[in-house]
Amino acid sequence: MSVGWGQSRALVSLSLSLALACVGGGEGGADTQAEDDSATDESSCTPGALNCACVEGACLGPLECVAGLCAEPGEGSEAESSTQESESESSSSSDTEGSSSDETSSDETSSDETSSDETSTEEMGSAETESETQGECPSFNQMMCEGECIDVLVNSQNCGDCGVECTLSGQSGACQDGECSPVWSNCISSDEGLGMNCAEICGLTGQTCVEQGCGGETILLTQTLNGCQQGNAATNPPFDCDVAFGYQGLGYAACCCTQ
Repeated sequence: MSVGWGQSRALVSLSLSLALACVGGGEGGADTQAEDDSATDESSCTPGALNCACVEGACLGPLECVAGLCAEPGEGSEAESSTQESESESSSSSDTEGSSSDETSSDETSSDETSSDETSTEEMGSAETESETQGECPSFNQMMCEGECIDVLVNSQNCGDCGVECTLSGQSGACQDGECSPVWSNCISSDEGLGMNCAEICGLTGQTCVEQGCGGETILLTQTLNGCQQGNAATNPPFDCDVAFGYQGLGYAACCCTQ
């Protein structure tokens, strides 16, 4: 630590005063000692000494002036270093919190954008599917099926929707108001169906008997299998669904069932 001319003079004066206090003799020495004792009583801390006030920024010997007090060499540097470290840690913590906040905000923004993109894609896909199935058909009862506008209320190959096909038997089974109408069941020979009723015959295929649902008839009786399959009845006796019918000497029977 460099010491200026003024500080040097102050240190010299301080050193002489301390020396005179120690070597005085006789009455003069006693007086000096008494005065020193009185000064010590007034202030027990010698300026320039350890832990005492600095003298114009200077201290005795190797002591250093730190914050107005004389301290051991190096204490000032340690205090300054500790302060700097504390400030550095505080700054680092603040930077870390800011970075974490920015990353969180970025993640949330990215998530929102992804959700928005997915929603947009789903909406586009839905619109394209609707366009493919409904298309630009001019009538409300039509649908675009394989590139062609089809009236799905009456078309038996596209009944109610594209690809829904009705089973036809003679004049029964056609599409009506978007639903397949009742149709004749599989033909049952007299050997197989003797003693059965139409509810039981329709139940063989998981269907339900419909009384007078096929052209106003419930049962169809024919002599041949071909005639039965084509719906050409030899007779249509008025049997109810749950009443056993007789074949009346004919070979095959079919009942009116749902489909």
